[in-house]
Amino acid sequence: MTHASIETEERPTGRTFAARMRGADAAAYIGVAPKTLANWRSAGKGPRFYKLGRLIVYQRDDLDAYFEEHLQAPSAQ
Repeated sequence: MTHASIETEERPTGRTFAARMRGADAAAYIGVAPKTLANWRSAGKGPRFYKLGRLIVYQRDDLDAYFEEHLQAPSAQ
């Protein structure tokens, strides 16, 4: 029996993140506190997520997309 490999990505911190992750890992991936993600979810903000019963799962691609959507250009002084 073979198992499908889980796609992972290593960050500069040396930490590896899976293609799908739960709240604490997702928060670490984008650099916010897990409570911040929870607050964003309850306010209808933040990255897309899946809710499977009580389980919350984020896809790395959705976290990357959310991060890119908030890219700010420096303002001219």
